[in-house]
Amino acid sequence: MKKKFMPIFVAVTMLTAGLVSCGNKPTPTTSNNPTTGAPTTTVTPTTSETPEPTTPTIVHVESVSITAEKTTLFVGDTTKTTVTVLPENANDKSYGFLTENDKVATVSGDGTITAVGAGTTNIVVKTSDGGKEGKVLITVNAASAPVIHMPEQTTFTVAVGEALTLPTITATDYRGNDITKDMDIADTFEKEAVSNGVFNARIAGTHTISYYITDDNGEDEQFLTVNVTPTHEETFDVGEYTDPAALKTYGVFKENFANGKRNKLSIADSQGAAKIDGGEDAISGNSLIIDAGKTAGSALYGIFINAFNDYFDRGRSATYKISFDYKILSNASGLRDFYCSISWDGSNGINNNFVNTSAAIGEVQHKDITFAGTVVPETGNAWFSFWKLGAGDARIAIDNLVFEAVEETQVTEVIPTSEQLLAEGGFTWNMKDKGAKISSGKAILVKDVADETLKTKMQGSSLFTDTVMELTGADGHLFSGLTKDNLVVGKKATIKMNYVAENEKNLFFIMMKTDGNGATLSGAKATDNEDGTRTLTWTGTIESGWCQLNIYGQNNPQFHLYIGSIEVSLTDTDPIPEDTTPKGYKVGKTWTFDSRQWGPVDDANRAVANFDNNEDVLAETAMGTKPSKITFKAADQTIEWVQMGQNVMETGMKYKITMDYYVTESNGGSFTYRADGDFPAFGPSTVGYHHSEIDYVAKGNVDYFSFYSLPSGFVGTFYVNAVTVKLVALNK
Repeated sequence: MKKKFMPIFVAVTMLTAGLVSCGNKPTPTTSNNPTTGAPTTTVTPTTSETPEPTTPTIVHVESVSITAEKTTLFVGDTTKTTVTVLPENANDKSYGFLTENDKVATVSGDGTITAVGAGTTNIVVKTSDGGKEGKVLITVNAASAPVIHMPEQTTFTVAVGEALTLPTITATDYRGNDITKDMDIADTFEKEAVSNGVFNARIAGTHTISYYITDDNGEDEQFLTVNVTPTHEETFDVGEYTDPAALKTYGVFKENFANGKRNKLSIADSQGAAKIDGGEDAISGNSLIIDAGKTAGSALYGIFINAFNDYFDRGRSATYKISFDYKILSNASGLRDFYCSISWDGSNGINNNFVNTSAAIGEVQHKDITFAGTVVPETGNAWFSFWKLGAGDARIAIDNLVFEAVEETQVTEVIPTSEQLLAEGGFTWNMKDKGAKISSGKAILVKDVADETLKTKMQGSSLFTDTVMELTGADGHLFSGLTKDNLVVGKKATIKMNYVAENEKNLFFIMMKTDGNGATLSGAKATDNEDGTRTLTWTGTIESGWCQLNIYGQNNPQFHLYIGSIEVSLTDTDPIPEDTTPKGYKVGKTWTFDSRQWGPVDDANRAVANFDNNEDVLAETAMGTKPSKITFKAADQTIEWVQMGQNVMETGMKYKITMDYYVTESNGGSFTYRADGDFPAFGPSTVGYHHSEIDYVAKGNVDYFSFYSLPSGFVGTFYVNAVTVKLVALNK
């Protein structure tokens, strides 16, 4: 009986020791076994009874708790947990985890929590012993857009050109990380105004500075407002005239550049020659500033105003008016040949040379330009533009623009054939049922002419119908009825233009050439008719390269006449005598030019003036009593001295050109004649009197010749008595 008890006791003890808590290994139980080899003592057995065995004590789990390193997470975040099982000596401290909402967060076997979606959920720990539970509440936030942190003040006021240090503005992502360096900052009104945290604007108006940040979770945009005041107060009110489409219905559009680069003119500038500025250079508010030097040389380099392309009255004759203020800012080389034009695809445009070269720098001028009788083609692009023909450094401000379209009396355009012009009596355009387009010309009814005296003359003349063509403005007016398509080279042409005039100063016929130049039709004579009207008549031979008649009012902004009819007839030319040139000139024919025939000139590069009684010049009797004073202020300049007219100097003919001149100031540089594209030298440029006499064989038909200072050539002053051209030999 006693010997069977011990094994049973040991077995129970070992069973108890075998219980394991999760992550906690109980301490193994040890037994006191006799040491091998110990001395043996004999014990006398007693006769007492063996005691009953005792049951071992088991410690159960009473509670469990769980904590997390972070209880607020963003989607994708993870966090660790800590579990506490009590009491510490519980036999079975094992446990497991679960989530109440796996759409919000999940938990792994080692207690790692992973945020899955926005919301809240409990992460639960549960013991194996007794099923005790502990919970921790986890909040999961969705990833959010970045945030821009704005200052309290978001509106500022500065003047044009005044620097403003912008306030510190930062951006953070949804985790609170600083992402300011990724933020885009831009002035939506003037791109160049913001740089390195400093705002400095050249354009007056309300500037909106955008602060923009974006990442995978969204975007944020905030704004500062900076009110920029102009140097010169805006004085031009556009009122209700803010829609360029108004031209389509013969209305008015105005532009003062108050909206800076967002003006409605749709300006195109291939050369970087235009900018908007509200500083000292401006006229009022903001102005368009043009670097004329960058637009020089070709209409292709102009400042193009494209807003009206869709609003011209296509295919019909209309009057287009443009008015504006302008201010010359610098004029190192003169603003001569600075144009405002209306053009379209494939055309040379209708050009108005508007700048008053006598205007002082900084002086505000006003200009009204009328493009009458303009027929914009039904297809293609059309535009207004500003551009400079000649090279040179000059800047100009333009502001307060008004564009207007005016409906015109329509005429039936007729383009006769060569055969019709060659028929007996030729062809007559009456400006009504046999009409023709003339650039910058407008068809009007005689009854609408304001000048009563001129109206009476027209109403009483058989050379007029009830419709006339009104021409206004300086320079050219291209006549569509007579072109390269009906001109016949070698034929004798007679052109008669019947008209009355308010101002016909500098009235010429010019025949345009295919190379873009023009040939003045010399010998054209205006005569008075018995009915009070006038007729300008020219007779001559049509030359190769002529392409269109131009009715010219050279450099006369007040040019104003009414054309009742134009008569043109072509006939065979008379035989050329053996002893004459094709133009009919005999050897010995002499032309003398004692003054500049194209009128006065005085700009930054050159000047022609009347004689100033220089005693040294008067001492030379060959210089006469009234020589002209010529000054080249810079090299590579031309002074157009002689308008020969109708190619007086003819190809292959030999001429003697004679000139007496006196040089008073000289840099020693060279100068020459300029005969169209030829450059014959005429003499030295040293100080003193010189007689020049050269033999010249014309390399082509010469329409004009000039004095020309070569590149890096003559700069100085000389006096000219007269230039004489004599035909000395024929070449047949």
